[in-house]
Amino acid sequence: MKTDKLITIETLCAHYHINPTFVTELHEVGLIETIQIQDEQFIDTVHLVRIERIIRLHQDLEINLEGIEVIDRLLARLDLMHKQIISLENKLQRFESF
Repeated sequence: MKTDKLITIETLCAHYHINPTFVTELHEVGLIETIQIQDEQFIDTVHLVRIERIIRLHQDLEINLEGIEVIDRLLARLDLMHKQIISLENKLQRFESF
């Protein structure tokens, strides 16, 4: 597997000054996905924005894992609804042009 778009958990933890057990807990509750290659755990860099948001919620606002799960779920629903609104607006514009 190509590792050029992966970051080690060790590097992530050092950069954001977080404990590796926090990352393990995030993985265990299903908030992030990790990739195991040989003896090392990695995270795909595509997910860094989401991980940074989770870290900010935890560090800056002192929100626990359960709260982060709820917020993450609500933000995902909000994003889905936003995409649906854009799609509906585009359809409406097509009908209005007739």
